[in-house]
Amino acid sequence: MDWEKLKEPEWVFGGVLLLGLFVASRSSSTGDVDALTRMLIAETSFAHGEQEMAQIVYVALNRSRRRGLPVTTVVSPAAGTWNAGDLYRILYNNAPKHARWKAARAFVERVLGGAYDNAGYTSFIHPQSIATPPCYGERVEADTISGRRCIPRWSVGGTVVGRGMFV
Repeated sequence: MDWEKLKEPEWVFGGVLLLGLFVASRSSSTGDVDALTRMLIAETSFAHGEQEMAQIVYVALNRSRRRGLPVTTVVSPAAGTWNAGDLYRILYNNAPKHARWKAARAFVERVLGGAYDNAGYTSFIHPQSIATPPCYGERVEADTISGRRCIPRWSVGGTVVGRGMFV
């Protein structure tokens, strides 16, 4: 496009449109990075191993793709598709105040940039935070990296990565 031949109103409109598209795409990816960082801090306090934390980020991305939902919806405590617990909501909402926020955000950006392989997992648990037997409802007693726990049936036989079990 020859910007010099455009009349001023056309140029202004075109420039505003391009700027608007840039800001919209940037804020969307910034929103995803912030949501993933909030989730990662809520789940790990950014204190687990890098491979485990990378796979947790990928679980959110894989669910987003599989379900056709925005990443922000997948990990939001308000949506209830990730973790509907009160503690998760509190930690998620307070995550930007966390001492490791900047480091966690930089880590999420590295994951999104391809620094870690995506193993394709769509779910995970941290067995250490799950009740011990006796088990009730849809929970089953199983040996985990944290001893005998009442884990969701779908997680039995999951792959251990750090402190997490992934499926």
